[in-house]
Amino acid sequence: MNLITADDRLRLTTDIHLDQIERLAKDLKADGQGLLPLLGNFIHLTALLLGYDWLAGKPNREVIYYQNREQQIIDDEQRHPNSNFLMGKIEHDTRVTFIKDLHSKGMRISQIARVLNQTETFVKNVLVRQGIIARQKNVKRT
Repeated sequence: MNLITADDRLRLTTDIHLDQIERLAKDLKADGQGLLPLLGNFIHLTALLLGYDWLAGKPNREVIYYQNREQQIIDDEQRHPNSNFLMGKIEHDTRVTFIKDLHSKGMRISQIARVLNQTETFVKNVLVRQGIIARQKNVKRT
């Protein structure tokens, strides 16, 4: 009933199929007798909700999908759990590896910064945190 594109005919046919599905589900036997008409009604109902018009023989509605912000966040987290955090960590770890490797090959901090397109402060901070260079008062000794 909350569909934006729902008109009276869609509501009527949807109600008819839901009532028929309910009736067929009650009449379903343990041996599976009556299952085929039930499945047929489910398929018919799905087609109606996706916009197919059985009388016209073609789709006459577009499916509208709506999410509020909270639902979108939940979906994103389920599809890509912790992806932003993990990708950020992987990128940072890769930068640290490159900085350490380039520094061990004798490159100066300014050269490493240019190669990795990072600031010299970032490169120095990484090297200090890795214990490769030491702070001398408020200056990082390179």
